[in-house]
Amino acid sequence: MTNFTIQYIIDQIVSNEKTVEEISTYLPLYLHINDADNFKPIAFCPKLMGGFDIAKEDLQTRGALILAQSVHVSDLQNAVRLNENYLKNSDQQHHVEFAQRIHYAPTQFSSTFYTIGKVVDKRIVNMSIPIDSLGILNNLVMYFFEEADYIKRHQYKYDLLSSRELEVAGLFGKGYSASEIATFQKISTNAVKKYRKNIYRKIEVDNYFALYHFCRVFNLL
Repeated sequence: MTNFTIQYIIDQIVSNEKTVEEISTYLPLYLHINDADNFKPIAFCPKLMGGFDIAKEDLQTRGALILAQSVHVSDLQNAVRLNENYLKNSDQQHHVEFAQRIHYAPTQFSSTFYTIGKVVDKRIVNMSIPIDSLGILNNLVMYFFEEADYIKRHQYKYDLLSSRELEVAGLFGKGYSASEIATFQKISTNAVKKYRKNIYRKIEVDNYFALYHFCRVFNLL
């Protein structure tokens, strides 16, 4: 696992670009944040809380106990040891990483996780990935954040488009012809072609594939 993965995610959380919920929804991972002084849980992503059947308001009081009861004993001891050593040497050690076998009987939540954590502002931001998802995670992380960066860089172009232009762009993106779009929109084919010309100019593209990418990223398809 390369270091850029956890750093990308931490940067997004700290800068408020993405929330724990958003990141964990789009990537095959479980985000959780712990207090660096006592390891008490501060935040879990919703799907992790769902796996443990724990309400947000019970996180502080029951979260640590549930985790302790659910993690294989030797794995828990190893994680505590590695975290303690990391916290003592965090100025020299970039992150901590370990594997844990988890089984929570009430909900049959069971998996083996690879976890990587990093201290940020007296909190440990942890990213736990099911072992069977490790092979695809790095590509998904890059894809996810490249799209986030694309949106940030091209949002102003999206904002230039009128509601009709957004509709027409989406239809072109789906592969419809100008005459088909004219029928859908109840306007002339020449009007559709004029819309297409204006759309290409506003979003600064000159081919269908660039238009399709723009439409897909901005959910116009």
